[in-house]
Amino acid sequence: MTKKFHLLIFFVYYYCLLSPSCCCDGLALKVGKRRILCSTPIGGGRENVDALMDPSLAIPVVTGFVGCQAALPSFGKCPNDYQFQVPWFKGDGGSGLCPPEFWNAGALAPGFVLIILGLALNAYSQSNRLLITDTSIGMISTHQDITSTTTTSSSSSSSLESSLTQFQDIEEWTMTPLGLVLKLKSSSYKFFPSFWDPKSVEALLSDRLD
Repeated sequence: MTKKFHLLIFFVYYYCLLSPSCCCDGLALKVGKRRILCSTPIGGGRENVDALMDPSLAIPVVTGFVGCQAALPSFGKCPNDYQFQVPWFKGDGGSGLCPPEFWNAGALAPGFVLIILGLALNAYSQSNRLLITDTSIGMISTHQDITSTTTTSSSSSSSLESSLTQFQDIEEWTMTPLGLVLKLKSSSYKFFPSFWDPKSVEALLSDRLD
């Protein structure tokens, strides 16, 4: 019971550590009755709404949680007499934390790798987000100004446009558990990992593309 309690505290702390910090611009965009989880990009239009999809913690948290599950057992593998217990623990021992000299680096490594991977995935999803305009879709930097795409043409506009996929070039799209797959008319494919709310993206694409 105590071990599960420790794991719960660790999981809550990990979730709070990954909490989104860049999606405070609450855009009340709706498709039908569904509220789209997005914000307005810098320079984005609010009439023909440009939607910068809010980052989702699902993949980073699951990855980190698996890492915690893999690493935590190694912290408790030592004789009961050496284990550190919380003051309110009542029992015969066996669910405490072992001193560092008992830790096995080889056993801890896979868990730590997954935890670091979870943090890296979260950092990526926070700084690179999916943009859906009324004519295109693609990944952009969170703080990228897209004003140039709605005004005069420029080198920055051309660079941004080249990173976006125009709706007119898409033959069909499919939402999978891992992300969005676009089949282009050129017979090539594009994949966008699910670092956002799939239902919101699905609703927007159904409204703007189909």
